[in-house]
Amino acid sequence: MDKDRLILGALLHDIGKFWQSYPEDLPGYPKEELLPKFSRSNIDKKIPTHARWSAQFIHKYKHLFSGADDLIDLVLYHSSPRNKDELVISVADKLSSIERRFEEQQKYQKRWEVPFPSIFSEVELLEPSIERRNYYLKPLSLNKDTLFPKSNLERLSKEDYPKLKEKAKGDLEKIKRKDDLFTLYHFLQKYTCFVTSSAPWEKAPFSPDISLFDHLKTTAAIAGCLYHSLYNEDDLATLNNGLRKKWRELIGKETEFSTQEKEILNKPIFCLLGGDISAIQRFLYSISEPRAAPGIAKRLRGRSFYISVMNEVLARYILKVVDLPITNLLYCEGGKFHILLPNSKDVTAKVDKAVEEIEKWLLSQFHGELDLIIEKLNFSSKEMFDYGDLVGRLEDKIKQAKRKKFLRQAQKDLKNFIFLKDEFEDKIEKKLKDQKERIDLCKSCNQNVVMANTKDEEKICTLCREHAEIGKNLPMANILVFDFESKDKTLPQGYTRLLTNPIKIGDFGSVDLVQVDKTKTLQIKPENLEKEFYIINSPDNFIQNDEVLNLPSGFKFLAQTIPYATSYFKLEINGEEKVYREGDILDFETIAKASIGDKNLGILKMDVDRLGLIFDVGLEREKSDESDKSISRIATLSRMLNTFFAGYINKICEEQFKIWLNDPFNDCEYKNKISNIFYIIYSGGDDLLLLGPWSEVIRLAGKINAEFREYTCQNPNITISAGIFLCKPKFPVNRFAPLTGSVLEESKSKGRNRICTFGETVLWETRDFELSFYDLYNFGEKLFEIVQTQGAIAKGFIYHLLILRKKYFDAEKRTINLKYIPDLIWTIARNIGKEIRIRDERGDEKSLRDYLKEKLISTKPKIMEKIKIPASYALLKSRKE
Repeated sequence: MDKDRLILGALLHDIGKFWQSYPEDLPGYPKEELLPKFSRSNIDKKIPTHARWSAQFIHKYKHLFSGADDLIDLVLYHSSPRNKDELVISVADKLSSIERRFEEQQKYQKRWEVPFPSIFSEVELLEPSIERRNYYLKPLSLNKDTLFPKSNLERLSKEDYPKLKEKAKGDLEKIKRKDDLFTLYHFLQKYTCFVTSSAPWEKAPFSPDISLFDHLKTTAAIAGCLYHSLYNEDDLATLNNGLRKKWRELIGKETEFSTQEKEILNKPIFCLLGGDISAIQRFLYSISEPRAAPGIAKRLRGRSFYISVMNEVLARYILKVVDLPITNLLYCEGGKFHILLPNSKDVTAKVDKAVEEIEKWLLSQFHGELDLIIEKLNFSSKEMFDYGDLVGRLEDKIKQAKRKKFLRQAQKDLKNFIFLKDEFEDKIEKKLKDQKERIDLCKSCNQNVVMANTKDEEKICTLCREHAEIGKNLPMANILVFDFESKDKTLPQGYTRLLTNPIKIGDFGSVDLVQVDKTKTLQIKPENLEKEFYIINSPDNFIQNDEVLNLPSGFKFLAQTIPYATSYFKLEINGEEKVYREGDILDFETIAKASIGDKNLGILKMDVDRLGLIFDVGLEREKSDESDKSISRIATLSRMLNTFFAGYINKICEEQFKIWLNDPFNDCEYKNKISNIFYIIYSGGDDLLLLGPWSEVIRLAGKINAEFREYTCQNPNITISAGIFLCKPKFPVNRFAPLTGSVLEESKSKGRNRICTFGETVLWETRDFELSFYDLYNFGEKLFEIVQTQGAIAKGFIYHLLILRKKYFDAEKRTINLKYIPDLIWTIARNIGKEIRIRDERGDEKSLRDYLKEKLISTKPKIMEKIKIPASYALLKSRKE
């Protein structure tokens, strides 16, 4: 059978688990929907119900396929294979779901009742696992009600599956291209990411925390590999039997493997390829300060986006040369990717050649500043039972390889490597010889050359100009167009390219930023069929109408929050007039000016704690139970983390922007003429870096942590650390980024699950008599409010709190000497009148003197130990220009 058909069959082999889930006693239950040809009376009774419904799905939507009969056989008989094609899917299905425990004489719960549980509930490290939380059965979207698991959702209603199925039918009818795996892949992600891949057996030692989408995706990926590395009926049958026995062994049954089964289980037929674009941080921040080259805000975001699309284009190019689809791209975020490949000589040779081409281009384009580290790990079917360990081993190989950058290129031609003279330099030298001109360095990156006789403000290299254009237009884009084949710049009518030219990543592919005008009739030209259209952050409408679906269509989560002008305005900063027109990106000075109080930037960096440990041991439900870390389970966990950082983070920024808009102390003159105040430099995978007005970034950090804790089921084993660095808006980017990283490392070095700001590191939440960030932030807000509204506390009083802390705080023991108390009582009595009353955080009215004594003296642990955070916050926020 053709490989593409086989992979498509594998992708759809269990779609019946979604399609069959109707409660039989629901009024209007469509019993007639399952054709007689797929009934038990006409099909072997050993064929499970969901396989017959998978066949029904393909038959009903046969307009999606160029011939449906072979696909029907693949899905119908994948659990009882009759030939090598069906064996491929049977083996791939087992390898994708090795975490399951099938025990005899146990009954299903009704599938339609079973909600999909959050995989975050299952992670266990130092703390015990927690109460399971489940998701509503809805199409994927960035709405909180859809994305966040619920603690009180024990079973689904009878109407949930029928409602979801009706919505899915509407999208399926719009698809016009045949065998469109790319669009079907995203259709499945939208509709089956909250469908459990296996309803739980009563008393079974496993949970259904793997989504049907991730099971289908990884099954398709494995099937594509088996086609290349083990497409032999005898070997496939032996492996299939070996995996059945391995499953029995996992549930404690005595099992004896034949010699052939042992050999085939240990044969390294798979390859996990890892890619890592090294030196990203240095590349991102090697930008001159604004005085040298204005427009740094646009260029920084443009660079970050350029790296992210480069990462995906290079990963997809490797897939293209070995003729495997998007299903085999298991992970692609943060300048890293993992690809599942077959371990065959032919594939290895093609990959090595592709990597050589990529390295040559990177060396020529970036002169050694960027490099793609590629490592491969060959492994067997037996080793896939601990896929988490495979990922860890691969990452270790990549870390070692980073010390040998461009070694392959150097070994190929040592002389040319040492005395490098690339094509770009040759062209420049020829041009200089012809024109007798001198060269200068780009004022933006200080890396690439420009003509010396150019005006100072125009001495920007082509790449930096491209990055500035990307940064400027990214907020307006609602579609990304990836092109790996056609090289044709034309777009459908109604689609507007926002860039002068597509972003070209060597000869490996290109990406367009596009804005679609939904008021126009969209027309598709046949020559555009090689392009892939991603709707940004909107799974709801990625399938738009009949015409658009002549193209492969999907959706992508992208952290694209950038502040820009929504209408014309001008302002004066430090004697300089700045004019903004609709669509202009706010520069760092304008963002800082939106702060309440002191006009500083706040730089926030966050990442998930102990992520490697979570993947390595956090998913083991029983000690040393390696099979719990299956490929599909790891895929579910990775995808859910990325959805938060790449997608939902935009929602948090939007919500906090609205809070800032309505803040009674916000006197920003242009607040109603901008789209946002937060600027995401990058966010995806498991970390983020963003900036904004310092006063709002501190509040935003607390909100991100609170939302992340709720998103991950309040699991104490899944935490996030943060660092905030405050600086003036003209502080050089290449200095503030690493300094923010150092602040984050301070949080991690103190035990993780912490935030470091104003030089102090504190826990997010109260624990073991330690004050939380939220306690200190709320007290800082109260001090600021009292200063602003009551006039009862002079800022000198707050300064005196810092002096007392410095005088009485024991830095070595991290405690404060109680001798500060009489000094503080005298200060309160001297500076605050008896008659002044306020309302505390609970709304209770009390004397201001009593409130301060309660907070600063009676509170345990002593708030004075961490007074730097609330006092510094209140002082900076109450400062006037």
